Amino acid sequence: MPELSGLQAELTPKDVQLLGIGIDSPSNIAEFATKYKIAYPLYVAGMSGTELSRQLGNAAGGLPFTVLIGRDGQVKKTYLGRLKLAELRGDIASM
Repeated sequence: MPELSGLQAELTPKDVQLLGIGIDSPSNIAEFATKYKIAYPLYVAGMSGTELSRQLGNAAGGLPFTVLIGRDGQVKKTYLGRLKLAELRGDIASM
């Protein structure tokens, strides 16, 4: 997630927004965000975040799970496991 904060800084001028979805308690998510200086919004989904990730294509329910959504609101690509930022940057650039 700290790497994503750096990526958000790069993407802000390009009008791209990252959003984190947390499945923990609001206080734990806030503490984590402060500790790691997360620079993008975090949505507190609680355990419903697990179901949301399944609806977005995470059939295995594994974490971390990243979803790339286009301006049209459609899922463009999903990533299960540790995210490769170079790959994400390339996918965003090709949109």
